[in-house]
Amino acid sequence: MTNTATDQTLIDALADNDVTFVDDTSAGATTKKMTALQIFNYVKALLLSTVSVYTKQQNFGTVAITSTSNSIAWNLDDAQAAKHTFTENTTLANPTNLVDGGTYTLTLTQHASSPKTLAFGSVYDWGAGTAPTMTATNGAVDVYTFISDGTNMRGSFVQDYS
Repeated sequence: MTNTATDQTLIDALADNDVTFVDDTSAGATTKKMTALQIFNYVKALLLSTVSVYTKQQNFGTVAITSTSNSIAWNLDDAQAAKHTFTENTTLANPTNLVDGGTYTLTLTQHASSPKTLAFGSVYDWGAGTAPTMTATNGAVDVYTFISDGTNMRGSFVQDYS
């Protein structure tokens, strides 16, 4: 039985090994039989080989990360843009899933009534080799931006938004 994939529910119902027909007769070719997985991989290859031009903003979703036992874990797969509000003196642990060329932002908000301290894991690199000191003003906000080489996080920062 041949189905024409014009209804979204039909498209959504395709499994990887389901066979469907691709009508390429408008280009003078013949109809092709492909699995849904083959179609997906073909479209994926086309998209990855094309430069994207955006006409609207593209944004990372910001994810709140927390401190547990004086350590902040940052999974970059889940939180390319992250935020944290201090509840304790803590260390920003080495993140997981660094990607060469990845850009990451971290917005840190100081405790509202009792400023806390921050130390950095060993993969964080700073200009002149000196890590910044977290602003010690109640409720102050510091913003850190990192570019990764896949192993390290090279950071810059703007501090003391209050």
